[in-house]
Amino acid sequence: MRMRDLRPSRRELLQGGGAAVGLLGLGGVLSACGGGESTSRAGSSQAAATGERGGEITWGLAADPVFMVPFGATLGATREATEPIYESLLTWDRDLRIVPALAASYSSPDDTTYEFVLRDGARFHDGRPVRASDVVYSIGLQRRPPPPGTPDMAVHVPAIKDVVAVDERTVRISMDGPDARLPGFLAWGRHSSIVPEGMYDDIDPRTEANGTGPFRLVGYKQNDRVTFEANRDYWQSSMPGVDRMTLRVMTDEQGRLAALRAGDIDGCSVSPDLSEVLAADPNVEVLKGLVAAHRELQFTIKTGERKPWHDKRVRQAINHAIDRQDLIERVYAGSAEFSGVVPPGYGDWPLADEELRSDLLAHDPERARALLAAAGFGDGFTIELEVASTTTDLVKTAEILQQQLADVGVELKIRPIELAAFAKNNGEGRFDLHLTYRGMRGDVAGYVSDFDPSQPLYRDVWFPGATDVDPELGRLIRQGATTIAEADRRPIYEQVQRLALAEALHVPLCNPYKFQAVSKRVSGMYVAYTDFNPGLATARVTAS
Repeated sequence: MRMRDLRPSRRELLQGGGAAVGLLGLGGVLSACGGGESTSRAGSSQAAATGERGGEITWGLAADPVFMVPFGATLGATREATEPIYESLLTWDRDLRIVPALAASYSSPDDTTYEFVLRDGARFHDGRPVRASDVVYSIGLQRRPPPPGTPDMAVHVPAIKDVVAVDERTVRISMDGPDARLPGFLAWGRHSSIVPEGMYDDIDPRTEANGTGPFRLVGYKQNDRVTFEANRDYWQSSMPGVDRMTLRVMTDEQGRLAALRAGDIDGCSVSPDLSEVLAADPNVEVLKGLVAAHRELQFTIKTGERKPWHDKRVRQAINHAIDRQDLIERVYAGSAEFSGVVPPGYGDWPLADEELRSDLLAHDPERARALLAAAGFGDGFTIELEVASTTTDLVKTAEILQQQLADVGVELKIRPIELAAFAKNNGEGRFDLHLTYRGMRGDVAGYVSDFDPSQPLYRDVWFPGATDVDPELGRLIRQGATTIAEADRRPIYEQVQRLALAEALHVPLCNPYKFQAVSKRVSGMYVAYTDFNPGLATARVTAS
């Protein structure tokens, strides 16, 4: 088989797919989206881990993972807990370049075919070597996530037609047509884990795991902790840097702060306000970085219902009633950026900040009132907003949105609910309005796929009753996903983003910077744009 030598341009590097799918050897790097360039790092985040390997690290989690399944999980907290365990064929390094993981190399002989050669020596935690048949099995589960995962999460999987084990170490993936999304999807890892063939029959994936990552799962106690031990047979011999790791579920931020200062945990995420307090603490280092986690409102439009927000003018009115800069100052102490449907920092893909601020996301109460009046709701209406009760910044955001929307006559009834229930409702479309955040995507197409009427999540769950959505939006989304050349994709996705903001099925708010407070005894930690703490595998600790 003849391999094409595909040397990517910078823009092809940034989009993490498309034509940039030539041979990827151990020394090769393909930039996924360039988000790392927007990440500000302090102290140990810039330095390689130092000191001897060994010891233990304890990290405070702001939310419970709920379960440990590798496929179909809705919550980002689930992936935060499974990141140390499960890997994919490819991965991102800390600068968001696509590098080999379980695949030592891959090639693309044509626009619809990818071949992966598996790494020699990679083993699952039970000792079994990784084989091509495991990849075939895993991709089957990626495409049809079994319970308790949500099958609708398969919307993130590119259009894979067939997966064949050519031999024990070679896998061929055929796509339904030209598809730029596969390399980035695999590097993202959230929905592309590789597990041993038959794993779902052998163990209970809710509380047990069998991956290839730098840590083995020792135990998971819901709403308490996840415990790990180092995988000393890990194919990357320099990792992990510690012998044991514990993720403690600590939903209260003040509790995390007290535990950090007492030495009970070694690090955690903190709010901008607390980051300023901790900046003066000689025993703590505060790391800051932009991550892919923009906050947004999400509507549902159900068949057989007639609710105010089924009219796009109402959704647009809510969009323009929101004062995002006020929200950024009051919730995030100014440490956030405006975000469209593609978040800032995701390479060159997002729309310009000036266009968002001055037009698409402009705060314009008069315009909002006029839109409501034109839709027949000049006297306002009431809508229930669900928010996860443990996400402190979103609860505060909800309260501010309640004030801002009241100014144009919209009464927002806030309903805080437990995180697992929130995730279940979101995945099943059992809500009118959700305040949530959206994390990393492997390819720009992932940020807009929710607005494609051909996808099950749109068609069957969130928007089955939508009748006034511009059909051009879905057409352009499908065109962008199947366009290989990055130069041709860029104008498509610019138009997709503008149309998506005009439809306002989701109303993006902002993308806050993330702050992590880390004990000075920890080195090698960094704030990852992917938001799943891969730095815990490179971190090392020194004796207290």
